[in-house]
Amino acid sequence: MSLRPSSYPQPDYAFDQTILMLRTALGLTQASLAQTLGVSRRAVGGWEAGTSYPKGEHLKQFIALAVQQQA
Repeated sequence: MSLRPSSYPQPDYAFDQTILMLRTALGLTQASLAQTLGVSRRAVGGWEAGTSYPKGEHLKQFIALAVQQQA
């Protein structure tokens, strides 16, 4: 029996590792990525920890930046 209620979201480690890998490949800090995307540094930290996810518009901006920089 799980101690965690099923209503809590499970972290998606593949997603958070991909966000972290792309950010570091771009040579950006959490703060600089946050500033580029118009979000808080805490938001970026949440994405990388798998505790939250970017809104669609921010994810699109991040992917476009990664493609532009060939990351």
